[in-house]
Amino acid sequence: MCSSDLAVYAAPQPECVAPSAETAGGGPRAPQRILTLNDGTSLCAEVVEDDDTEDYVLIKNQAGVMTRIPRSQLRRIQPVPPAGTALLPAAATPPRTVIPDAGALQLTLTSNNPSILIRRVTAVHRSFSFWNFGITTTTESEPYCLSRCQRQVSAEERNSRFLITGDGVAGAEFRLPPQVPAAVVNIQAGSTAARVGGFILLGAGGAMIITGLSLLSSNSQSDELRFGLGIPLSLAGAAALGGGIAIAVKYRTKVQVVATPFGPR
Repeated sequence: MCSSDLAVYAAPQPECVAPSAETAGGGPRAPQRILTLNDGTSLCAEVVEDDDTEDYVLIKNQAGVMTRIPRSQLRRIQPVPPAGTALLPAAATPPRTVIPDAGALQLTLTSNNPSILIRRVTAVHRSFSFWNFGITTTTESEPYCLSRCQRQVSAEERNSRFLITGDGVAGAEFRLPPQVPAAVVNIQAGSTAARVGGFILLGAGGAMIITGLSLLSSNSQSDELRFGLGIPLSLAGAAALGGGIAIAVKYRTKVQVVATPFGPR
């Protein structure tokens, strides 16, 4: 009889037979083994098959029930000690000691755009550029966190600048608050394409205003042209200018950093 249910071994069983023990009829009993599982449970059974090439061990308990125990669940097999000898305890995995980072911060980041990637600035290089007539700044950064993540920020990292990047995402940056154990950063990603359109509209509106005012102030043009074209052009330019500013502001990336006295629970 063979069973795959380890529960048959959970019930009280006769004591394991020591190597020198004999049956009631005087004949030798089958050798017993003590099997210790990963959870600390000890089984008393006869090992019927123990082939290293197989991923299981076939055993038979004292009631004659056979079952297979996966090697992944088995900590060790040991012989039954002679009478009066204590069984060695199964080796326990020592607890892992975690040394907390005194200045660390628990960061929780949320966003409305799954394509956002947060990058941490690792170095900033400044050099004089003759062609740019001034100082050129080059920034080095590393990927740090996706659009929705929770992670611990070390004491060394928490003073860094963090850049908001992503396909079609209007760029922005933020810093973490000092001397708090946790912070929640909420990012409402804006659109680069919409902001570019807003700036184009803003520029076109400005040009239309300048052209309209130039016509109104010109004495060389007829009054029909000055007022008939200058006033509508100026008004349309003002509307385009206002619309461009509104679009550029609406579709910028907004970042809200909230310091919390406690980390996530």
